[in-house]
Amino acid sequence: MNYNIEISGVRVRVEVRYGPTRNIRLFYRNNTARLTVPKGLREKDLIRAKGKLHEWLINLATAKPHLFVSDEYRALTKEKIILLGQCYHLKFKATQSNRITIHRKEDTLAMEGTDEFFRDPEQMSDFIPRLFNKVFARDIEQRVRAINDQTLRANIGRISLKSVVSRWGSCSPDNNIMISNRLLLAPTEILDHVIIHELAHTVHRDHSRQFWRVVAQYDPAMKEKNDWLKQNGHTLNY
Repeated sequence: MNYNIEISGVRVRVEVRYGPTRNIRLFYRNNTARLTVPKGLREKDLIRAKGKLHEWLINLATAKPHLFVSDEYRALTKEKIILLGQCYHLKFKATQSNRITIHRKEDTLAMEGTDEFFRDPEQMSDFIPRLFNKVFARDIEQRVRAINDQTLRANIGRISLKSVVSRWGSCSPDNNIMISNRLLLAPTEILDHVIIHELAHTVHRDHSRQFWRVVAQYDPAMKEKNDWLKQNGHTLNY
């Protein structure tokens, strides 16, 4: 019952499942969609459900294009990866252990895990960036604090790197700064632009004119960098 469809130029695998449910359920993640329908559903109703899923996926791709990633933009499928402006060689070693580990040494990122794990790009793109959150946490903290010292000199709290796709960063009411790990893949000037953006929220919580004046004060090319993110943000994927 599984099949493939194309959404925004990306091949999406659709899994059809029958379950103890009265309603049709739609799910999508990492180029895989799941359609759950009631047991015993008639063929004509199944066809209608597939059409509903297709329409939902098209609308989702329009609203959130970064969720539909072509293989050419998957950084972990290549032999090298650029993170924080530095080129690293990717080395994958299959082991018997179910534990996935990563070690950074000079220009190499060495990962160990099961052969099954490394054969599944969806699992890799989901789990390995979480390891990057730990490996590059100190780099990001030092970068945010250095930029803060050079610009707003705000009283900031915790700094974290997280696996989020819905936004590039955030600043909490307690001035905790969060940066999306997708920005590790971006040119460093783009990363710095987002950092300044979040630091500016320590002064203005909204996106008022006063807020943008603060951003422009420390990042005169903010419009060009914001345009870059709008045009190329969908390519920043693992």
